[in-house]
Amino acid sequence: MRTAFADAIRLPTPRELSPYVGLSLDYYFQDPTTEIMVASCDGEVVGYSIFCTDPEAMNRWLARRSLRIFVDVMEMLVTGRLSRVGWGFYLRRTFDSILIMWSRRRGEAGDLPHAHLNIREGFRTGSVALQLLNGIDEQCRRVGAAAWLGEINGTENTRRRAVERLLGEVIDVRRNVTHSWLSGRTVNRISVRRTVL
Repeated sequence: MRTAFADAIRLPTPRELSPYVGLSLDYYFQDPTTEIMVASCDGEVVGYSIFCTDPEAMNRWLARRSLRIFVDVMEMLVTGRLSRVGWGFYLRRTFDSILIMWSRRRGEAGDLPHAHLNIREGFRTGSVALQLLNGIDEQCRRVGAAAWLGEINGTENTRRRAVERLLGEVIDVRRNVTHSWLSGRTVNRISVRRTVL
Protein backbone atom coordinates (compact mmCIF):
# COMPACT_ATOMS: atom_id res chain seq x y z
CA MET A 1 0.00 0.00 0.00
CA ARG A 2 2.94 2.35 0.59
CA THR A 3 3.73 2.17 -3.12
CA ALA A 4 0.16 2.80 -4.27
CA PHE A 5 -0.74 5.53 -1.77
CA ALA A 6 2.65 7.06 -0.94
CA ASP A 7 1.34 10.63 -1.17
CA ALA A 8 -1.81 10.13 0.94
CA ILE A 9 -2.58 12.66 3.66
CA ARG A 10 -5.43 10.49 4.91
CA LEU A 11 -5.84 6.76 4.62
CA PRO A 12 -8.25 4.21 6.08
CA THR A 13 -6.82 1.75 8.57
CA PRO A 14 -5.31 -1.51 7.25
CA ARG A 15 -8.37 -3.39 8.58
CA GLU A 16 -10.72 -1.01 6.73
CA LEU A 17 -8.66 -1.31 3.53
CA SER A 18 -8.53 -5.09 3.63
CA PRO A 19 -11.65 -5.68 1.46
CA TYR A 20 -10.38 -3.20 -1.14
CA VAL A 21 -6.91 -4.74 -1.24
CA GLY A 22 -8.49 -8.16 -1.78
CA LEU A 23 -10.69 -6.80 -4.56
CA SER A 24 -7.71 -5.12 -6.21
CA LEU A 25 -5.21 -7.97 -6.03
CA ASP A 26 -6.78 -11.37 -5.31
CA TYR A 27 -7.72 -12.08 -8.93
CA TYR A 28 -4.13 -11.67 -10.03
CA PHE A 29 -2.85 -14.07 -7.39
CA GLN A 30 -5.49 -16.69 -8.25
CA ASP A 31 -5.13 -16.54 -12.05
CA PRO A 32 -2.29 -18.83 -13.21
CA THR A 33 -1.69 -16.73 -16.36
CA THR A 34 -0.93 -13.55 -14.41
CA GLU A 35 2.68 -12.39 -14.49
CA ILE A 36 4.04 -10.29 -11.64
CA MET A 37 7.33 -8.38 -11.49
CA VAL A 38 8.69 -6.63 -8.41
CA ALA A 39 11.46 -4.02 -8.34
CA SER A 40 13.40 -3.38 -5.14
CA CYS A 41 16.14 -1.05 -4.01
CA ASP A 42 18.14 -1.65 -0.84
CA GLY A 43 15.72 -4.39 0.20
CA GLU A 44 12.58 -2.20 -0.14
CA VAL A 45 9.89 -2.67 -2.80
CA VAL A 46 9.89 0.45 -4.98
CA GLY A 47 7.65 -0.76 -7.78
CA TYR A 48 5.71 -3.65 -9.21
CA SER A 49 3.76 -4.63 -12.28
CA ILE A 50 0.97 -7.13 -12.67
CA PHE A 51 0.04 -8.25 -16.19
CA CYS A 52 -3.46 -9.59 -16.92
CA THR A 53 -4.01 -11.43 -20.20
CA ASP A 54 -7.76 -12.10 -19.83
CA PRO A 55 -9.58 -8.88 -18.91
CA GLU A 56 -13.00 -10.42 -19.63
CA ALA A 57 -12.44 -13.17 -17.04
CA MET A 58 -11.20 -10.58 -14.59
CA ASN A 59 -14.30 -8.40 -15.14
CA ARG A 60 -16.56 -11.38 -14.45
CA TRP A 61 -14.60 -12.12 -11.26
CA LEU A 62 -14.78 -8.45 -10.20
CA ALA A 63 -18.55 -8.37 -10.69
CA ARG A 64 -19.00 -11.39 -8.40
CA ARG A 65 -16.46 -10.19 -5.83
CA SER A 66 -17.77 -6.59 -5.72
CA LEU A 67 -21.06 -7.76 -4.24
CA ARG A 68 -19.18 -9.50 -1.41
CA ILE A 69 -17.10 -6.37 -0.78
CA PHE A 70 -20.28 -4.27 -0.64
CA VAL A 71 -21.73 -6.60 2.02
CA ASP A 72 -18.46 -6.52 4.02
CA VAL A 73 -18.24 -2.72 3.94
CA MET A 74 -21.90 -2.30 4.92
CA GLU A 75 -21.35 -4.71 7.82
CA MET A 76 -18.34 -2.66 8.98
CA LEU A 77 -20.43 0.52 8.71
CA VAL A 78 -23.44 -0.84 10.63
CA THR A 79 -21.28 -2.32 13.38
CA GLY A 80 -19.27 0.87 13.86
CA ARG A 81 -16.00 -0.60 12.54
CA LEU A 82 -15.71 1.85 9.63
CA SER A 83 -14.31 5.32 10.32
CA ARG A 84 -15.37 8.46 8.47
CA VAL A 85 -12.17 8.21 6.42
CA GLY A 86 -12.96 4.56 5.62
CA TRP A 87 -16.52 5.42 4.60
CA GLY A 88 -15.29 8.35 2.50
CA PHE A 89 -12.77 6.08 0.80
CA TYR A 90 -15.38 3.47 -0.20
CA LEU A 91 -17.90 6.07 -1.41
CA ARG A 92 -15.32 7.68 -3.64
CA ARG A 93 -13.88 4.34 -4.79
CA THR A 94 -17.38 3.20 -5.81
CA PHE A 95 -17.85 6.37 -7.86
CA ASP A 96 -14.43 5.89 -9.52
CA SER A 97 -15.25 2.25 -10.29
CA ILE A 98 -18.49 3.23 -12.01
CA LEU A 99 -16.60 5.75 -14.15
CA ILE A 100 -13.95 3.16 -15.05
CA MET A 101 -16.58 0.56 -16.03
CA TRP A 102 -18.43 3.16 -18.09
CA SER A 103 -15.31 4.15 -20.00
CA ARG A 104 -14.41 0.50 -20.64
CA ARG A 105 -17.90 -0.22 -21.96
CA ARG A 106 -17.42 2.63 -24.44
CA GLY A 107 -14.83 0.40 -26.09
CA GLU A 108 -11.60 2.07 -24.98
CA ALA A 109 -10.27 -1.06 -23.30
CA GLY A 110 -11.53 -3.70 -25.67
CA ASP A 111 -10.12 -7.15 -25.02
CA LEU A 112 -6.50 -6.08 -24.75
CA PRO A 113 -4.40 -7.29 -21.85
CA HIS A 114 -3.79 -4.73 -19.15
CA ALA A 115 -1.06 -3.92 -16.70
CA HIS A 116 -1.38 -2.79 -13.11
CA LEU A 117 1.77 -0.81 -12.39
CA ASN A 118 2.84 1.15 -9.33
CA ILE A 119 6.20 2.81 -8.82
CA ARG A 120 7.13 4.86 -5.78
CA GLU A 121 7.88 8.51 -6.32
CA GLY A 122 11.56 9.06 -6.86
CA PHE A 123 11.85 5.89 -8.98
CA ARG A 124 9.37 6.72 -11.76
CA THR A 125 11.74 8.18 -14.33
CA GLY A 126 14.76 5.91 -14.11
CA SER A 127 15.78 2.33 -14.55
CA VAL A 128 13.00 0.94 -12.31
CA ALA A 129 10.29 2.34 -14.59
CA LEU A 130 12.14 1.24 -17.71
CA GLN A 131 12.70 -2.27 -16.36
CA LEU A 132 9.02 -2.72 -15.47
CA LEU A 133 7.76 -1.26 -18.78
CA ASN A 134 10.12 -3.43 -20.82
CA GLY A 135 8.99 -6.46 -18.81
CA ILE A 136 5.32 -5.73 -19.54
CA ASP A 137 6.11 -5.26 -23.24
CA GLU A 138 7.87 -8.63 -23.29
CA GLN A 139 4.95 -10.32 -21.53
CA CYS A 140 2.62 -8.78 -24.11
CA ARG A 141 4.71 -10.17 -26.97
CA ARG A 142 4.71 -13.65 -25.37
CA VAL A 143 0.91 -13.79 -25.42
CA GLY A 144 0.79 -12.47 -28.99
CA ALA A 145 -0.89 -9.14 -28.23
CA ALA A 146 -0.01 -6.05 -30.24
CA ALA A 147 -0.77 -3.65 -27.37
CA TRP A 148 -1.65 -3.41 -23.70
CA LEU A 149 -3.62 -0.96 -21.59
CA GLY A 150 -2.62 0.77 -18.42
CA GLU A 151 -3.74 3.59 -16.19
CA ILE A 152 -1.47 6.01 -14.42
CA ASN A 153 -2.21 8.64 -11.85
CA GLY A 154 -0.92 12.08 -12.71
CA THR A 155 -1.25 15.55 -11.25
CA GLU A 156 -2.88 18.44 -13.08
CA ASN A 157 0.57 19.32 -14.37
CA THR A 158 1.17 15.94 -16.02
CA ARG A 159 1.69 16.71 -19.67
CA ARG A 160 -0.22 14.59 -22.15
CA ARG A 161 2.56 14.79 -24.75
CA ALA A 162 5.14 13.55 -22.24
CA VAL A 163 2.92 10.60 -21.28
CA GLU A 164 2.35 9.75 -24.93
CA ARG A 165 6.08 10.00 -25.73
CA LEU A 166 7.06 7.75 -22.82
CA LEU A 167 4.16 5.30 -22.58
CA GLY A 168 1.76 5.35 -25.52
CA GLU A 169 -1.50 6.81 -26.79
CA VAL A 170 -3.60 8.57 -24.14
CA ILE A 171 -7.16 7.32 -24.67
CA ASP A 172 -8.87 8.89 -21.65
CA VAL A 173 -8.21 11.37 -18.85
CA ARG A 174 -10.54 11.55 -15.85
CA ARG A 175 -10.23 12.84 -12.34
CA ASN A 176 -9.36 10.10 -9.88
CA VAL A 177 -11.80 11.13 -7.17
CA THR A 178 -10.45 8.71 -4.56
CA HIS A 179 -6.77 9.51 -4.99
CA SER A 180 -7.50 13.25 -5.17
CA TRP A 181 -9.31 13.05 -1.84
CA LEU A 182 -6.62 10.89 -0.25
CA SER A 183 -3.77 13.17 -1.35
CA GLY A 184 -5.49 16.55 -1.00
CA ARG A 185 -4.61 17.56 -4.56
CA THR A 186 -6.11 16.95 -7.99
CA VAL A 187 -5.02 13.60 -9.40
CA ASN A 188 -6.10 12.42 -12.83
CA ARG A 189 -6.40 8.83 -14.02
CA ILE A 190 -4.73 8.71 -17.42
CA SER A 191 -5.63 5.68 -19.52
CA VAL A 192 -2.93 4.70 -21.99
CA ARG A 193 -2.80 2.20 -24.85
CA ARG A 194 0.80 1.08 -25.40
CA THR A 195 1.61 -0.55 -28.71
CA VAL A 196 4.34 -3.16 -28.59
CA LEU A 197 6.76 -3.10 -31.50
